Amino acid sequence: MSNVEIIKGLYQAFEQGDMTSILDVLDPNVEWSESEGIPYGRTFIGHQAIMDGVFQKIGSEWDNFQAHVDEFIDAGDKVIRVC
Repeated sequence: MSNVEIIKGLYQAFEQGDMTSILDVLDPNVEWSESEGIPYGRTFIGHQAIMDGVFQKIGSEWDNFQAHVDEFIDAGDKVIRVC
């Protein structure tokens, strides 16, 4: 599976609320950074920190939250998403 396919699969899992599939792809010690200046802006380390600090807050504080991506660009060992 290519990096782009993995990231596309993650976004599909987000749309479906499939947290199990998301966590299955992420390393247990993943470092997830939310941009400073936005709600929850900081780095979360590990599955539980991401669940508590990002996903549960988004689910409880935002109605019908969606992440829309126009394009995924394969940049070798990185994937760029264009919103």
